[in-house]
Amino acid sequence: MASVNEELSGRFEGVDPDSKECVRRYNEFWASNECSLIVDSILDAGTSWPGIFAYEDRRSLDYLLTRPEVDGRRVGCGGLSMGGLRTIFLAGLDSRIKSAFCVGFMTTMRGILRNKIRCPPGHGLLMYAPNLYSHLDLPDVISLHAPAPLMVQYNEEDELFTPEGQHQANRKIAEIYAKTGRPNEYVGRFYPGQHKFDALMQDQAFDWLERELARPQP
Repeated sequence: MASVNEELSGRFEGVDPDSKECVRRYNEFWASNECSLIVDSILDAGTSWPGIFAYEDRRSLDYLLTRPEVDGRRVGCGGLSMGGLRTIFLAGLDSRIKSAFCVGFMTTMRGILRNKIRCPPGHGLLMYAPNLYSHLDLPDVISLHAPAPLMVQYNEEDELFTPEGQHQANRKIAEIYAKTGRPNEYVGRFYPGQHKFDALMQDQAFDWLERELARPQP
């Protein structure tokens, strides 16, 4: 069996490295192999992709807070898709994040496992943190951010998730925020269309984040 390097290099024999065909073959190879190669390597090394990016994002926050131009009382985060997954863990695990928005990556695990776990596009084991989901679902993880301000933007026809999983997650987060006595600190919004962060969603997310971070901070 050829190694990854041998298989990859074999695709470019006789191909002009500056040609569109070279780019096409490169993209084709990684589109079909990148996810499985990354996941296999990470899990075999004894860690997980959420574990890696959660650690790195918190270290990035450490550095950000050393900057003299940064007000450490007004730090927020947000992201789309895998950036949304990173937001789930960073906002949930680090109280230095005062406000957060998650776009296109919120569901219950029950709502994704049956039909949407493919990789690509479902990312599959790139979401996997060993044994986590025996104790906490994705809405539970981001709700560790409560009662700090949180916005989640959902796409009704998102091809990565079932509508039921998204609506279940929205209800669960809302219920958790209600139990903290701060129900209005959670904003869940649904938009028509597939996986995206379009101009309307961006305007609403960034306007919301700016307002929340401008509020008086303790």
